[in-house]
Amino acid sequence: ILSMEPENADAIHFLGIIAFDVGNLPAAKQLVQAAMDRMPHNASCYLNMGNIVHQEGQVDQAIAYYSKAIELDPSNKQAYSNLGVAYKKTRALDKAVKMLEKAIKLDSRYVEAHNNLGEIFKHQGRYDDALDCCEKALAIAPDFVSARWNRSILYLLAGRFDQGFKEYEWRWKRPETPVRVFQTGQPWDGSPFPGKTLFVYEEQGMGDTFQFLRYLPLVKELGGHVIFEVLMPSIRLLEGFAGIDRLYAGIRNQDTRPVDRFDLHVPLLSLPGLLKTQPGTIPAKVPYLNADPALAQIWDRRMGASDRFRVGLVWAGHQGHNNDANRSTRLSAWAGLADLDGVALFSLQK
Repeated sequence: ILSMEPENADAIHFLGIIAFDVGNLPAAKQLVQAAMDRMPHNASCYLNMGNIVHQEGQVDQAIAYYSKAIELDPSNKQAYSNLGVAYKKTRALDKAVKMLEKAIKLDSRYVEAHNNLGEIFKHQGRYDDALDCCEKALAIAPDFVSARWNRSILYLLAGRFDQGFKEYEWRWKRPETPVRVFQTGQPWDGSPFPGKTLFVYEEQGMGDTFQFLRYLPLVKELGGHVIFEVLMPSIRLLEGFAGIDRLYAGIRNQDTRPVDRFDLHVPLLSLPGLLKTQPGTIPAKVPYLNADPALAQIWDRRMGASDRFRVGLVWAGHQGHNNDANRSTRLSAWAGLADLDGVALFSLQK
């Protein structure tokens, strides 16, 4: 179309949307801006520009664009919903609720808005209201992955482990959860496996790995040989860990294991569900991780003799995490700790 009509604003706009959909943000931004210049009163242009800058992490700019879209078209339900999500990221939760409620008022069957409102309620600690939002979304679209995922977390928060861990398997439907493909072996169903080899693999961050390692000794008690694949930074810490017969060094989203060496396979975070965990049966034999005594002695010497209480500090997580704003802080936020008597702070931040 543009080869015949280079100034066709709609074609420029739609091409920008396609660029956004395939992840080419610079091209998307340029094209949508060009469309906006030609159609300054088109609410959809502002909505889509908001989506682009939102994806770039420019949340304040996104709020401005979404607000302009609403000003031009007060019936734009998607602008209200996206504005609510943006407000959530700035922790303006009450504003976020109002925007999402307006989106739902415009369309009571707006599945994404119901789910997004549930997300806000979850952040406010209103778990029953959040679960109600998930149920409303799933009544409209039973296979809506985001709502199934959110419902699993809410079930777990409520201690409804049977439902929660079953629903948690919906994580494999999320686009951000890479699915491992195995040419050999069968998925493990939690039953005893004497004489067989089970391959357990890390699937999320190291924090989740350290949290759920506690299940491996229970797995080992069911018989057989247990192999655990973990990312390189954790290898030294896990050597000799009870419940593991062999460690594999993994590379994120790459298959590095030798072939035909196991009969069964299972992702680490599926273990609580397979082992039918209840709040009272969470493995609580702690500590279950221990530093290498020789290394501990080396670091003790490096830190030097002191009668102060020594505290290691990590103040930020992975910047690329989509929830980094709620996981990381600035070092200055912890400045008050430096004034405590009898305390020595050590940076463990990578």
